[in-house]
Amino acid sequence: MTKQRAGRHSHHRRRLSIEPAAAQTSSDDKDKPDVRLISYNETEFIDKVVDNLTDVPGYLGENKVVWIDINGIRCHKMLKFLGESFEIHNLCLEDVINTQRPKLEQYGNRFFLVLQQLTRPSSGELNSFQVAMAFGKGYLVTFHDGQWKLV
Repeated sequence: MTKQRAGRHSHHRRRLSIEPAAAQTSSDDKDKPDVRLISYNETEFIDKVVDNLTDVPGYLGENKVVWIDINGIRCHKMLKFLGESFEIHNLCLEDVINTQRPKLEQYGNRFFLVLQQLTRPSSGELNSFQVAMAFGKGYLVTFHDGQWKLV
């Protein structure tokens, strides 16, 4: 089931606090995410760590599939840049940094999905963490925060 997102009241949600800006973070930035890019088509496969997000749009194109995995969601400049580059709605970006119930939302030909990943470490306790995904034709951007890596 998908829904078109309408405005909503939310006084306790964290909001993105900066204007759209450059995507680079300094090397000593404690909030700098780990970014991995996987891009492929019939003749090429690329799997690399990305230090400069402004390079990411260059990997998009006809007949390519691109997956950008973001581990670390505290860098608001990075979120704003990805939101602009992939036309991710601002409310979706807020959902990335705020724990949400599982859901799927549609914005034209783009989608936003939130899931809760369950893990059971050796201690036996059941833990969960949020994975958010923005995707459309030829791309997937995953957002998560923590020690566990999707890729």
